[in-house]
Amino acid sequence: MDGIRQVVDRTAFHTKLEFCFADGEALYGLGSHEEGMFNLRGQHQYLYQQNLKVAVPVLVSTRGYGVFLDCTSLVTFHDDAFGSYLWSDVARELDYYVMLGPSFDQVVAEFRALTGPAPMLRGGPSATCSRRSGTKARGTCSPSPASTAVAGCRWTASCWTGSRGLATPGPEVAHPVRFPDPLA
Repeated sequence: MDGIRQVVDRTAFHTKLEFCFADGEALYGLGSHEEGMFNLRGQHQYLYQQNLKVAVPVLVSTRGYGVFLDCTSLVTFHDDAFGSYLWSDVARELDYYVMLGPSFDQVVAEFRALTGPAPMLRGGPSATCSRRSGTKARGTCSPSPASTAVAGCRWTASCWTGSRGLATPGPEVAHPVRFPDPLA
């Protein structure tokens, strides 16, 4: 192919953080996944964002520590009789933090100290919508227990209308019948 030249503007690597877990040690974390596993020992997990899958590259151990892999690429967790590791697809360097407890609460506090405070919605009642992209709409609105009146709902015509008052995806506004005064 004449006239095409390769330009490399950065260097990236695969990274691998290997572990030796103790017998009976349980591992939790890595985000919210639909596979239904709680203890990650003996499991293989891909960490990526998609629909109802949320990747958080943090492991918490029952032995009183946590590991946070600071990485923005695809990450794979693997644990079996042949080895345990966190592997990243593309990274400039291996960047991770070890958080010491000994309690889960203390490990979570260390994680929050590293990442900063959780973002909070502005004051007053509000509504949120979690749409499942690429799937048929289903679900209903229902109030969720919170200090402010937050209504959690999946995309349905009965809950939300688009910006033109139609039951279509777009800038969501609260349905005027179900939420007559959302700022009250």
